[in-house]
Formats: sequence, structure tokens, C-alpha cells
Amino acid sequence: MPMGILDKLFGSKKKESRIENETPDNNRLIGLLENYGKDPSQENYGKAFEELVDGNSLLILPSINDGNPKDNWETLKKDSTLKLTSVFEQDGLKILGAFTSPEKLVEWSKKETEYTAMKAKDAIDFCQAHGIDRIVIDTDSSTMFVLERNKENVTTETIQEETQVQVGTPINPIAGEHLKKFQQNFEKVNTIKEVYLYAMLRNNESILVLGFVLDTYTDNSRTACIHSIQNSMEGETLDSPLEMFMLDNEDWYKTVKAIENSLIYRR
Repeated sequence: MPMGILDKLFGSKKKESRIENETPDNNRLIGLLENYGKDPSQENYGKAFEELVDGNSLLILPSINDGNPKDNWETLKKDSTLKLTSVFEQDGLKILGAFTSPEKLVEWSKKETEYTAMKAKDAIDFCQAHGIDRIVIDTDSSTMFVLERNKENVTTETIQEETQVQVGTPINPIAGEHLKKFQQNFEKVNTIKEVYLYAMLRNNESILVLGFVLDTYTDNSRTACIHSIQNSMEGETLDSPLEMFMLDNEDWYKTVKAIENSLIYRR
């Protein structure tokens, strides 16, 4: 499945909706997606994004409806259950395929398929609540569009070879219920094999580090790890900065593995 544009605004702060009870209409959304397909500028992305999260559009979600038609749009009720049939995993990242019309769905699936029509804003809320990291709309078409959970508070830093670092056991490790929260979120990512928690002293700054051992090291698997950390840090604080490190280097892996009590998760 082509990934299109990554790291956009999926998961940004919600606005109060300007439309509550009007029947959804996708004409504006489709026009904006076509404009973005022709000119994938940040401005055109923003216009389409705003229509999805604060407009009057709907999304078609392939689903199992137990024989009950779902042609009419619906508002997602609290604790609703949807049996979606277009949720896929790529290297631990959960991806939902959605569509702007039943015709686009058939074009993709090559057959008649049951679906649920839902207001786009409700569909996005559903994805956030159920750990879906990316929404791909109208795959492989002129209106294809990608929404992905943002990586707020995430920066990338390269450690230069000459940088002096020391690693060891943290003075104040993640523990108790907070550690369980991390472990539960790691378990949801099928590419995570092991996770190590250790302290790193770099440039006189003490940092907590989560070292990941994965089945495969790709952009998707790294993103899935970032999201597992974000989920684990919701409503939580730490005394030290927290960093993520991929233990794909054998020397680093042996060094971290030798730190006492550093292993906090194993699949």
C-alpha cells in the first residue's frame, strides 16, 4: 500500500465542530482531495484536513454488518463497536483503509463489500481510541490522502562518533503501574521483541533511554515504537528526558543487555 505523505496532523487538537446535525456531503471533500492530488502543497493538505476534522464529510469504512445495511451515515456512540475489515498492520503500525464513496471502495476491493458510512470526524476519533495509527483514504486513486498520528514532542538526534556517553542503571527508573502501562503498549506492537530501560549520561545530562530490539527496522516499525511511548506517557511525567534507541547494532545490544535489570519487556 503506498504510504503517501507521513507525519501530518492526525491526532492534533480537536476543534468544536461547526456542523452538528447536517447530512454529510462529500462533494467539497472530494474536490479538495483532487486539488491536493494535483498540487500536494501544505496549503492544499491543510484545506483537505480541515474539511475532514471540522467539515461535513463522511468516510466509507469496510465492515461486517451482520446482514444489516449501513448505507445511512451515523454518529459514533460512546463505546461503539465496529467490525472493520480494512485494518492492516505494516511492521507493527496499524493502518485503516477508508474511502470517500462506495464506488471507490469497490474500485479498491474489486467486489461488492459491506461498509459503514460515518462522519469523518467520528471515524478519526474512533481510530484514536482504538490505536489505529494511520488512515489511508482512497488508496491508489486521484483522491488518495493520508492522515497519520502526529509525533508531538518527538525529535531525532544523531550521536556523533566522538560523543562521549556513559550508560548504566537509572537512579529513578520507570516502575510500578507506569512500567506496566509501557509493557502493555509494547505488547500491542507485533514487531517489538525486547525493550531495555537504561540511563545514559551524555554531555553532562542524564537521560532515560528505551532500547528497542525489533524483528525489522523500518520507518513503520520505528513509528509504531514512538506511538507506544506516546500512549504510555499520556497523563504521566518523568524526572528525566526520555529517548528511544534502536539496538540494531550488535555492540550496542551487548552493552545494554549487560546492564543489570535493564530488560523490561520480552515478547
